[in-house]
Amino acid sequence: MARDTKVARQINDAIDLLTDRWFDILRQDVDQPAERQNRSLIDLARGYQQIWQTRHAAFAAIENEYAWNIILDLFLAAHDGRSVSMTKACAVSGAPVTSALRYVRALEAGGMISRLDRENRRVDLSLTEQGDRAAEAFLRSLSTL
Repeated sequence: MARDTKVARQINDAIDLLTDRWFDILRQDVDQPAERQNRSLIDLARGYQQIWQTRHAAFAAIENEYAWNIILDLFLAAHDGRSVSMTKACAVSGAPVTSALRYVRALEAGGMISRLDRENRRVDLSLTEQGDRAAEAFLRSLSTL
């Protein structure tokens, strides 16, 4: 459990770092030279691009944010000890339901997630061992950026 908490903190730290950099740029005095403002924006854009490229390398089959949102929520849920229903996963994805269901099927076919049929027609989703390892490896790689 301590390891899970550490990983969750690393995720939050990476998000906080990017958010802080973004707000620092937004708070910059407008009297600063345009060249300096542009340099900060370029550095931020490169950081985001590097994160995307790293994520794409770890999850080549995930070509959009919707599927990534599902993976990330399932990762956090596993480490928080909560279950994620199919309905919740579709909502978290941010995609229309029919598209989200297609992403779930693709992630399942790729061996990243699995479904567990519950009573009353409820279906829960979880990361497979492969999906969990891939998500953890990607998130750990963020600390080196």
